[in-house]
Amino acid sequence: MPFPALLIALLVTICFLVALCHTIRHFKGKGGCCGGGAEPLPQKEPEGHAFAKRRLHIEGMSCMHCVARVTQALNALDGVVAQVHLTPPTAIVTLEHAVSDETLQKAVADAGFQVTSIEEIPLS
Repeated sequence: MPFPALLIALLVTICFLVALCHTIRHFKGKGGCCGGGAEPLPQKEPEGHAFAKRRLHIEGMSCMHCVARVTQALNALDGVVAQVHLTPPTAIVTLEHAVSDETLQKAVADAGFQVTSIEEIPLS
């Protein structure tokens, strides 16, 4: 076999093995479409009285790894407790003090997704 053909065969084999390894990791739940892990996130509970509640409609989430990324991003904000759902792709956020819509949108965008709309949820 000529050297260029051997080199090409070697490169194709390496690419195939790398793809196979990533596929196996994905199906074991260790990779995910967006780099998430299989570890469930601990639930964050509100510490005080709810100041406001909002529903964020989110575009781009396709799996539970995506949900975990958005949940983690929103819960990292001070005074925000989020419950994120895949179907429909929304997040219900409870605010313990004033947090701007722009801050919520930026947290979701930094996680790799887009907020398409935000609606106020009346406190009961």
